[in-house]
Amino acid sequence: RATGGSSRWRSFCSLGLTVCAVSALVIFPRIDKTPFDGDESDWISGGYYYMGLLRSGDFEWKKWDCPECGSWGKINLHLGEWLVATPLFLDPSTRARPYMAHYNFHETEEQNRRQGTVPSRDILTRARTAPAFFGVLCCLLTFAIGFWAYNAWVGIIGAGLLLANSLFLTVACEAMTDVFYNFFLLSTCLALVALSKTTDKKRCLLIVSLCGVLTGLACSVKITGILLGSAVFLLTLIFRYRARKAGKREVASMIVVFSFCSIGTVYALNPVFWPSWQAVRVNAIFQEIGSFSSEVVSRRIPLGHDAVTLAGKRYPQLRNLANILEFPALFIRWDRSMQRQVYMANWHGNRVLSLHRMLVSLGPPLQSADSDGVAVNAVAIFYAILAGVGIFFLLRRREVLFGNADDSYFVPPFYLLVNYLLILTFLKLNWNRYYLPTIIAVDLIVAAGLYGAAKLGYEYLITRQAPGVANRTVLVSNTTHK
Repeated sequence: RATGGSSRWRSFCSLGLTVCAVSALVIFPRIDKTPFDGDESDWISGGYYYMGLLRSGDFEWKKWDCPECGSWGKINLHLGEWLVATPLFLDPSTRARPYMAHYNFHETEEQNRRQGTVPSRDILTRARTAPAFFGVLCCLLTFAIGFWAYNAWVGIIGAGLLLANSLFLTVACEAMTDVFYNFFLLSTCLALVALSKTTDKKRCLLIVSLCGVLTGLACSVKITGILLGSAVFLLTLIFRYRARKAGKREVASMIVVFSFCSIGTVYALNPVFWPSWQAVRVNAIFQEIGSFSSEVVSRRIPLGHDAVTLAGKRYPQLRNLANILEFPALFIRWDRSMQRQVYMANWHGNRVLSLHRMLVSLGPPLQSADSDGVAVNAVAIFYAILAGVGIFFLLRRREVLFGNADDSYFVPPFYLLVNYLLILTFLKLNWNRYYLPTIIAVDLIVAAGLYGAAKLGYEYLITRQAPGVANRTVLVSNTTHK
């Protein structure tokens, strides 16, 4: 067993390095060829600003709540901006020339260039290296999930499908945060595959802690990360409980550890949720609590959002401590922001039908949602059929096709299910990059379908040829005997 495990690890490492090399050769040359997106200006500007605060150790709350740093600064946290800015600060030439401007979508790109709201080519290229690097890692993680949950062929096919996806190649070469988000989500999925292979309780808690941290990191890029990571984790835990009859105490401890690590990571990485401890005055806090309570009881301050607003103006100590409530309030702010931009959704009729049409159009390799034609539509339909075939194989033929001796086979389908339900429930803006997590999940399922169909077809051909092969074998045996 040890020899087999060592051989499998060597195979994984050699194939993984090959996947990384091929991915880098495909992604990095596209950095200069990918058209500029106006949103990149906001992410680069925000990256310069928030990385500057981090490097100077300035954690004053007001500075971390910066409405001037782009339209998305109020509903997204700042880990993604730090990652975009990291290569800019590593290069002395771009570190010395901070870019702080915002693209005007009501004007043409040429007008924006004249006004200086488009970053220079060297700043843009340098900022794009971080997403490109994480794009290579996303291909590696896709391969790793397929390899450990199923086999090497599924991993290679899944990584190949992702690397050939036009949407992924575009997003991986833009100075935006979607690739970072997908990297942390895929890392969580891979950690759950490892969890499904583990029976040791201490090791399980360690992996659960890692899942929580990775989910917190995904949330620190986009707040939906904690919804998706938590949902996949809970489905995995429920399946584990039913399959292995795990004790309720063990399940409860895992939930507590995951929750503590995920939420703790979000709070630790985002100073916008920290109270300013230097401004805390204990006596003033008690005085403000008494005064605020009396005003609420006498209804001089109504309960609800107005109470928070008034408290912030009249009671600075309570407002300072209330920073920790900014995290749950962020989800309300995010939903309102989506509602305000619904007119930009471009749904083309019924939302659910348009959503599925876009998802099917974006999935196949080297195809975009704007593609048209009978051949292109046929490929998209064939791709959707392969996804259905993959799900069937994973649910009904997994042991025959993949030889799984553990429960890891269910993690990618759960990952797809949660991603699909998330966009079906919450997606209000029909923007291509919002589909990317679901597309990556579909790629893994399609890879399983392709492998299963190829294996069954090969076995069928061997069976058809078996009589002839058997006769030749007998003839050779008789000749040898003579």
